[in-house]
Amino acid sequence: MKIHALVFLVLALFMLADLVYSFVRPETSNTLLFWEVDIWIYRVYKAVLFILFIKFYLDKRKARNA
Repeated sequence: MKIHALVFLVLALFMLADLVYSFVRPETSNTLLFWEVDIWIYRVYKAVLFILFIKFYLDKRKARNA
C-alpha cells in the first residue's frame, strides 16, 4: 500500500506538537497504549515516532524527486 508523503509529514507534526505539549502539562505520568507510564518514557516514545515519520517523509520525497 502506498502512503502519500504528506501523511507522514502530518503525523510527524502531530507527534511534535504532542511532545511539546507534554512539557507544558504538569503531569508526571501519561497513558501509553492502555498503560500508565512515566512522562519521560512517553516523551521518548513521541520523539522516536517523530523522528521515524520525518525520516519516512524525507525518504518518500527524495524518491519522488529522483
